[in-house]
Formats: sequence, structure tokens, C-alpha cells
Amino acid sequence: MQFGGNTLLGPQTGTFANIVGAQFDFPQGRNVTQYQFIDNFTWTHGNHGLKFGGNFRRYDVSDHNFFYNNARTYFSLAASDANGNPVSSLQLMADGLAGQYRRADNMATNVPVALWGLGVYGMDEWKVKPNLTLTLALRVERNSNPVCQINCFSIFKSDWFSLPSVEAGANAGNVPYTSDIKFNQHQAYPGVDALDWSPRFGFSWSPRGSGKQVVSGGFGLFYDNPPAGMVDFPGPLGNPPVSVQIRVRPTTGTPAFDPGPNGSPNTWSQSAAAFNNGFASGGTYTQIANSLLPFGVNFAPPTFTNIAGTIHAPTWQEWNLQFQQQLTNSTVLVVNYVGNHGIRLLYTNGFYNAYDGNQIWPAGTLPATAPVPNYGTVSQEQNGAVSNYNGLTVSLRRNFAKWFSAHANYTWAHNLDELSNGGLFTYGDSLPLNQLCPQSLRQCNYGSSDYDVRSTFNADFVVHPAYHFGNSFMNYAFGGWEWSGKMFWRGGLPYSVIDGNLNGDIVNGTATVLATPVLGGNAPGQGPCGEGAASITGTAAQPCLNPGAFLDTSGNGTNFTAPGFSSQRRNQYTGPRFFDMDMGLFKTFKVTEGVQLGIGAQAYNVFNHPNFQNPDSTLGDSTFGQISAMQPMPTSPYGVFLGFDSSVRVVQVSGKIIF
Repeated sequence: MQFGGNTLLGPQTGTFANIVGAQFDFPQGRNVTQYQFIDNFTWTHGNHGLKFGGNFRRYDVSDHNFFYNNARTYFSLAASDANGNPVSSLQLMADGLAGQYRRADNMATNVPVALWGLGVYGMDEWKVKPNLTLTLALRVERNSNPVCQINCFSIFKSDWFSLPSVEAGANAGNVPYTSDIKFNQHQAYPGVDALDWSPRFGFSWSPRGSGKQVVSGGFGLFYDNPPAGMVDFPGPLGNPPVSVQIRVRPTTGTPAFDPGPNGSPNTWSQSAAAFNNGFASGGTYTQIANSLLPFGVNFAPPTFTNIAGTIHAPTWQEWNLQFQQQLTNSTVLVVNYVGNHGIRLLYTNGFYNAYDGNQIWPAGTLPATAPVPNYGTVSQEQNGAVSNYNGLTVSLRRNFAKWFSAHANYTWAHNLDELSNGGLFTYGDSLPLNQLCPQSLRQCNYGSSDYDVRSTFNADFVVHPAYHFGNSFMNYAFGGWEWSGKMFWRGGLPYSVIDGNLNGDIVNGTATVLATPVLGGNAPGQGPCGEGAASITGTAAQPCLNPGAFLDTSGNGTNFTAPGFSSQRRNQYTGPRFFDMDMGLFKTFKVTEGVQLGIGAQAYNVFNHPNFQNPDSTLGDSTFGQISAMQPMPTSPYGVFLGFDSSVRVVQVSGKIIF
């Protein structure tokens, strides 16, 4: 038995998250062959600049992304003793009990998947007058439906509510799995867009014809390709019979590693084998479950992730209006407004077969048992989420001055969405990417995006004195200096307060439960959480969040009932602000007529300013409201691609030869 995965302790909780067999999700990966053809043609005819072009791309993927090849055992899920009292994760660990044992019976470790895309465009840059240019463009795209060359995809035959097992109600267990599941499929999705049309319009106008004032703007439709990773786990390649994903939730008193007939490993292996045999012969849930009873094994049904309806390309309606004014020969003021509205964004709903086993929420919110016993967790990926963005940027640029060059930008923006970064495969998420409450996506999910920063200011400058003294020694000593700097400032990043006490009480569900505020205000319970006030774990400083501002759900194992799903908006809270200043000072010496030597230093976070990450926002943690980490810097001596894994001042002394 080994500790494995990225996390032994749950993030900021101090509880055991899981113990796994070595490398539970390996081997996995992809070998990809990619090729594309691109061609563009430009023709100038009178006042028209015509452009045409197209591109074709093709991907042939040898896909090894089958997960849970080896078992993964979770100790962090809620459990109760014989009296209904909650049992801690550490106690589960000590007793050898587990909340969940998860593994998959995968058809193969490598399947060939292919997809392609084609796009063509035409554009006319029409110079109507010397001071007015119009741009008219049209782009058309076609993205293929991904295919498996050995017909390895599996999805439901319809959406969840139209499945024979769902319509059968109490008789769902008597419906053959083959009546619900469309398997041995060549194409991954029920359908894709035939064509995506992208008309675009833009203009540039100099009111006085001098070029010192320019007004420009435009509008257009823009599409994103549906993520090809949707075909992977937990999509059509992660569904039975291709991949039989089974989550065994042992009953109270059942050791996770018990080799007996009702131990988790035996329950999984017997369930997977019985399902495969029963599915091939048109078996039902009841028949498969009954076939295991003589062996003393309780059948654990498989999970399923459905692809619902036509998968549309996510679409954004974008517009902007910009004003440029030349103030002097070297200084320009730019004011730019940008807005967009996203539609048909992808999201996951994991409530279809979810239930409230402990009856935490009011009657009618969630059923007391799984609506359809044939399946475990059922999720459905579909289009339907939206987003809205409005931003105003003011820029001042000073270039080619004798001693001094600088740029400064301030942006006020607000970005609202229901799921950030595309909805399915993202980075830096504040929440798991799925519907947060069973009523609707809009009711609980619509709020500030994961990267919604209202105010941002950045600037840079270079001071390069060009004064020439009459004395050569004075020129050598005081000439050739260069002082430069960069400044970054932004508001805090948003986050949500999660109810850790209730987060495991939605069985067969993938939703994150938000904490319920009991105080009024825009962000009830949020403290200063800024410079000098942010709490660091182990100090006596006031926490950033007050647990008394939220409904106390710590007694959820003793007949506790929540008033309903939280009224908290997603990403309603805001973390600490960020500030960083970098500076450099260099002196250049003339060595010979064509060679110069530069010596100097660069200081990153020159003021050694502390920047804090967001606090622990899981209600019920011992460190709730406290900050345990610093924010890494955006720049460093080692480049800016992944930032810098440090927050303190770093000074680099360097030299350079210029020839």
C-alpha cells in the first residue's frame, strides 16, 4: 500500500484525501500526428485591399488516456457510525475504512482517434476616403465530429430524461442497459455544426485627416473549437462498455482493503465482470445484481458521462471602440472600450442521478435515493452557458523622447460567467467545473469569472540621460547610465466559500456545496485581507473570513437540515490585492570603437512587498479564513512563462558585452 497522487493531505484541510495503489491513472498520454495546409492571397485593386485564404488541419491521435487503471481509495468522504454520528477522515484511516474505492475496467490502453478542421475567409480593406477605412470580412469554419477508428465511443441514445430506464420509473432496474446505451460508435458526438459563419466589420476614421486623432472600432462573431478532450475520460471513451467506471462506497464497518466477498476490491472486480457479461447478453440491472447475490456481493453500478445533443462551437459576439489622440510628437493617449458576450459555452451537469442520502436539504430538493439504480454518478456535457465582459483601458505612451520613455495602462473591467475558461478543461479554477445547484445553471453559477479583476494598472519606464559634458572624464563617469522599471498592480482575485461539512453529502453528484451566509452585505464575513491585515497560518492575526457569518453545518450527522442551497453567488468574495515593482540600473562603458561593456543589477520585487494568495475558503477547516501561501511574482531572472516560485526580493547582478 502506497501514498500516491498529488495530495496526501486534502488542500488546507489537514485530512487524508486518498490512499492509492501506485500510479492509479497511469499509463496514460497521447501520441499525436498533426499536419496542416495554410494559404493566403492578397490583391490590391484601386481603393480595395482584398485578401483570401484558408487552412486545413488534421490530427491523428493514439490515445492512452484511460484513467483509474489501478485502484484509488478515498478516505475524505463523509461516513457515519452505527448511531449516525459523523466519522472523521483520520478515524476512517485508523480503522481501515474508506468512503470510496474507485477503479475502471478499461477495454484497451490505446485507441486511434482522428479529427480535422477547415476554415476559409475573405476580407476587403476598403479605403473609402483618405481619412476613412472600412474592413469587411467573412470567415466560415467546419470542425469535424471526432471519430474512433475501431468504433470505441459510447454515449446514451438520448438525453437523460428520454432514456427508457428513466421513463420506466420504479421499473428502471428491468430495462436492459443496451436500451439506454449506444455503443460501438464511430463518431463521438450526436452531431456538430455544419458550418460556423463569422461576419466581421471594422472601421478606422481620422476626423481631421491629420492622423493625430483616430477613432476605430468593430464588431464580429468569433468561434472556438469544441475541446477535443471531450472524447476522453469522462466522455465517450470513459463510458461502459468501453470503460466500466465503478465507485464502490463501502457500507459502515466495511474495511476498504477487506479481501472478503463484500470488501471493496472484490465488490469492484465482481461488479465489473458481471456488468460486462450481462451487458453483452442484454442484461438488466436487476439481473446483474441478482447474479452476484449467491456470492454475497452487492452490485455497484457504473458511472456514465453523456454528450447531449449537437455539440456547437462556443460563440462570442465581440465589439470595441477606440480613440487615439496624439498629445505631442512623442506622447499618445489611447482610450479603448472592449465588450463581448459568450453563448453556447460548454458545461457539465452532475445532478441527473444525484441524491441526498442523509436528507440534509428540504424535501423535494433532491431525492432520498438514486432516481435510477442502474447507474452511479451520471453527468451530462452540453452547450448552454453564457458569459459577459466589459472593459475600459486608458493608455498613455511616451516614446522616442530624449531622456525618457514610458508606458502606463489602467483597465477597469468586469467579467461574468457561469463557468470560466471554456467550462470543461481549464486552469487555476476557483471551483470544480459543473452546475452548482440542481435548480438551474443560472441560479447558482452566474457570477464573477475565476479571473475577474476589476482594476489593473501596469507601467514601465526607461531613463537614459543623453547629456554630453565638455570634459571626456565627466562623460566617461556620468554618461551611459540607464535606469528602468516595471510596475504591476491589480485588485484581488475572486473566490467562493465552500461548505466543507456538506460537500460530501450529495451522493452520485459532482457539485461543490457553497456555504450559506447568515449576514447581509455584498461579501458577508470577509475581513480586510489586505496588507498588514491578512492572516498567516500560525499567527494571531485576524482571519480574512469570519466563520460566524455562515450557517453552522458542523452537526450535519445529527438530524441537521439545511434551509436549502446557498444564496451565495459564485466567486462573490475577493482576495488580497497584488503589487510588484521591478527595477534595473546599468552603466555602459566604451571599451573600443566597436565594443561596449555593460554592468548593472536588476531587482525583482525591489520593495520586498508581501503578496498573499487567497485564504482557505472551506468552512469547517481548522485554518478557515487564514492564508498559508504567498503569491508568486510574474517576472523573475528565470523568465516569465510560469512565473517565479518565490515572492521575496531577488537581485541579479549581470554584465553584457555589446559589439
